[in-house]
Amino acid sequence: MVRRSLHDVLNASRGPRLAAVAALIVALLAAVAPGTADAGDATIHMVYPHFVPAITTIAIGQSVDWVNNNGITHTSTGDDPLDFWARHDVPTGTDFDLAFAYAGSFSFHCSIHTIMTGTIRVPVQVSPSSGATGDAFTITVRSFVAPAGFDTIIQIKRPGGSWKPWRKINGQSTVFHPQQTGTFHFRSKVERITLGDSPTSGFSPSRAIHVH
Repeated sequence: MVRRSLHDVLNASRGPRLAAVAALIVALLAAVAPGTADAGDATIHMVYPHFVPAITTIAIGQSVDWVNNNGITHTSTGDDPLDFWARHDVPTGTDFDLAFAYAGSFSFHCSIHTIMTGTIRVPVQVSPSSGATGDAFTITVRSFVAPAGFDTIIQIKRPGGSWKPWRKINGQSTVFHPQQTGTFHFRSKVERITLGDSPTSGFSPSRAIHVH
C-alpha cells in the first residue's frame, strides 16, 4: 500500500520549490490525503489501455484506491489546469489511495500512457431531502473550511428551470430556504482563484430537494 501525503507527492514530482504551494493545497485538499488498504471506498484497476471503471462516484470524504496488477507501471495524475493532485507512479503490484473532501468532478490520466483517462465524481450532499416551504435545507460541498484562494461555486436548478449560478462559498455548507414547492437540484465545483485563469473542477453530480 502506497502511503504518501499530498505534500510528499507534489514535492517528489515537482521539486522543493513547490513546498509552500504543497502545504497550502494539503490544507485545502485533505481531498488528496493518504488512505489505508482498508479505507478505499472505491477501487480503480489500472489495466492498459483503460482505468476500470473509467468513471467512479463516491461521497464527500470517501477515498479511491488505484490498483495496478497490470505488469507495467502506470500513474495517477490529476488533469491540468486545476491539477488537483500531482503525478504519482504506481508500479505493478502496488496501489495508491486518495480521499476526496470536495464535491465536484475530477478528471485524471496516466502520464505514461495518456490514452488512459478517468473521472472521480463527488456529489453534493443535501439534508433533509424533502420538506416544506420555509424549511431550512443544508447543502454540503466539502468536509472542512478551505483556506483563502479556493472557493466552491454552487448552481441551482429551480422547478421547471435550467441551471443558474446560486452562491460562491468558502465554507463547508450553506442553507437554502425555498419559497415555492417543487423539486430543486444543486451541484457544485471547486475554483482555485489564486491562479490567473481561476481553473475549476467539473461540476459534481446533482442532488435534489423535494419541497411540498
